[in-house]
Amino acid sequence: MQRTATGFASLAVHLRHAASIEAPMAFPRAQLHLQAADGTTHKFALAATEDGASRLDGVPVGRYRARVLVFPTRTWHPADPQQAPEVDVQASGNEFELTLAPVGEVRLKLEGLAGTAFAGRVRFVLGRLSDRNATAYDSLLTTSMVPPYRISGLEPGRYPISIELPKIVGPDGESGFVFEIGAGGGPVELQAQLVR
Repeated sequence: MQRTATGFASLAVHLRHAASIEAPMAFPRAQLHLQAADGTTHKFALAATEDGASRLDGVPVGRYRARVLVFPTRTWHPADPQQAPEVDVQASGNEFELTLAPVGEVRLKLEGLAGTAFAGRVRFVLGRLSDRNATAYDSLLTTSMVPPYRISGLEPGRYPISIELPKIVGPDGESGFVFEIGAGGGPVELQAQLVR
């Protein structure tokens, strides 16, 4: 019997990395989707955190199927909606835990002109190997970030990243990189140096 919402409550959400992840890794920006039996879907933003914990207020009381949409790759966890776990939101004491499929993150370390670590704003473009063409890349994200320079929530695959500002040069003399997140996920570290 379907229970209809009769009020609102708080929900503590805990994201977990797959057991294959050994190195400490940040949790990505994401969106929690709660779908009721009648098809109504409530969406809640989950901020990027170190511990994967978020507390949501204003969640309608009711029974839902839960999935998480992870950015910037816009991948679903779980991938199959039929495997979405049930969440029963009651008036109080609500918690929900979901283990993400293997994902990774890229960490960028920049050395400044004086030999010290750069700590300014970085503008970058991130892409991903196309599903349609094995030699082409699709654009995923163009934005800027401040330290720590990390992009989390990357599912296994090959990604190009180019740094638009500041001007940098990598170990191979280029202003960008192509890196790969392995099947088990985990962090990848890239190093570059600022140039005039």
